[in-house]
Amino acid sequence: MKELSAPISLYYNVKKVPDIEDIAEAMIAYHRMMRYVPEVLGLIDKNLPYYNLRIEFHRASSGSFGLESLLKVVFGDEEKSQEYLDKLREKFHIIEFMNKNPILGAAIMGGVLLTGIVGYNEFVRGKPIPTTQIEANNNVIIQVGASEMGITKDDLNGYIRTVLESKSAAERRKIVKDSIAIIRPSKKDPNSVIQMNGTDLVLTSDTLATIPETAAEIPEERTVRYNSTDIYIRATDLDNKKSGWAVIVPEVSDGRSRMALSSSIKPSDIFGAKKILGDVEVLFQIDKDGEEKVKKYTLLRIEQQH
Repeated sequence: MKELSAPISLYYNVKKVPDIEDIAEAMIAYHRMMRYVPEVLGLIDKNLPYYNLRIEFHRASSGSFGLESLLKVVFGDEEKSQEYLDKLREKFHIIEFMNKNPILGAAIMGGVLLTGIVGYNEFVRGKPIPTTQIEANNNVIIQVGASEMGITKDDLNGYIRTVLESKSAAERRKIVKDSIAIIRPSKKDPNSVIQMNGTDLVLTSDTLATIPETAAEIPEERTVRYNSTDIYIRATDLDNKKSGWAVIVPEVSDGRSRMALSSSIKPSDIFGAKKILGDVEVLFQIDKDGEEKVKKYTLLRIEQQH
C-alpha cells in the first residue's frame, strides 16, 4: 500500500510548562481539529483522493510544548498512486509540496484555528470577544500561505470558511471549544506565541491575549432572528391552550415546533392564517446527542398572511 505524508506541528513558546490537564486537552482538541485540514486540501487540489486521506497523531515533544500530526494520503495500490502522480505531473504535488514548504500546512492550520475562534461570537449572548486582532493575525497567515501556493488570499480563506461553515451548528460549537482548548496552554504566559509548523508564522501574544481561556461560558442555547421567512401554521392556541401555536419554518427546519407571539402581536392578528411571511426569533438548544434543535419560535413581525 502506497503512502505519502507530511507533518503539521504547533510549538508553544512559553516560559512555564503548562498544566498537564491543559496539555492533554490540547492534544485531543488538536487531533480533532486536524481532521479539517484534509478537507481544505481537497478544495485546493481537486485531484487529491480526499476519501483516502487520514490524520495520525505523531508525537508531543518536551521542552516548552509541541504537538505534531502526520497527514497521510493512502492509496489502495501502486496503480492508484501513479495515476494521481501522472495527473499532477505538470503541477505541484500538494503533499510533497507541504514537505518541502511547511508554510502551507502552517497557513491552513493557523487559518482553521483562528477562523474557529472567531466563531465564538456566534454562540455567545453576552459580551463578544474582540476579533480585530485575531482577524489581522489570520490575514497575515493566510496571505503568506496563499502566496506560496500561487493562489489568492481570498481563495485560501474561502476554502477554510467553506469547510468550517458547512458543519452543523453543533459541530461549529465544538470547533470553537477545541480551538480554545488548543490555545489554552499558552494563556499563563502573557508573552507566549504559538509557532505554526516550524515556520515564522505565529499566533502572536496580542492575538492569544484576546482569546478566552475557557469556552465554559458558551451557552447550550442561542437565539437567531430570521427575517421575511415563510411560516406555516399547523396548530393554533384555540386547538390546545396548553401547547398553543405550532409552526413549520422551512428555512430553519422541516420539523414542527412551538411558537409564541411577541407582545406586539395579538392572537386575533393571525387567526385563520395558514401561512405567514414575517420575522421570527428562533431559540435553538443542544440535545443529548449534541445536535442543535429548535426549541421555540417567537413571531416578531407579520409582513403578509394567507
